[in-house]
Amino acid sequence: MTVRLNVCDACGDIPSDLRDWMLPTLETVRDRAAARLELSDADVNIIVAPGQVIPEYGVGGFTFNRSVAQIAIDPWSPLLRQPGRDARLGSVLAHEMNHLARFRHPAAEWAPPWLSRKTLGHSLIAEGLAQCFEEEMGYPPPFYAIAVEGPPLWDLAARALALFETADFDATAWFFGRAGDPSFPRFGGYSLGYALVRGWTMSMDTTPSEETGLEPAEVLRAWRTGRLDI
Repeated sequence: MTVRLNVCDACGDIPSDLRDWMLPTLETVRDRAAARLELSDADVNIIVAPGQVIPEYGVGGFTFNRSVAQIAIDPWSPLLRQPGRDARLGSVLAHEMNHLARFRHPAAEWAPPWLSRKTLGHSLIAEGLAQCFEEEMGYPPPFYAIAVEGPPLWDLAARALALFETADFDATAWFFGRAGDPSFPRFGGYSLGYALVRGWTMSMDTTPSEETGLEPAEVLRAWRTGRLDI
């Protein structure tokens, strides 16, 4: 069985012109990504959920476990009728398919009811792999991957290094920021995860799809000994 794309739109909220564009685009990306990740036997549900999209995309994604991912769309967003929509939709699907593949590897330490966010390190590596896989698929890095750079990223990295192996962390603050607190910039965790995995793949001359099983402990050792440069 392949990766199934399930359009969940019983009431017909997705206009026919969007559906005619969306499905072939998703199918093409699915086939390319599945081949790179050696991924099959999964479901990707496409739902109408404006409140769950990335506002800058009109599309959003979430992966629930090793079997099911979700692509949310806002059919009323003008972004779905503007240039660049193929890349925005395709990159989100590529991102979530990488998460599906990651969930299946022992390195994710996935076991119900926990997901792959067992520790801060697991979360950073999972998001870094997914963002770097978008690049491997030919898309530019997502804006949130490079939202925090330079000294703010280094400050965040210093704190993450000390907390890498802890499960007691505020995922919302790390990845989406904390209002009024400059120590938790918006998208900081995404930017740090991207920098870590990008640094790893460059130093090892490998690709994100080849590193689906990347162990957080390996990254931590390289980081602590100065072999990993972000």
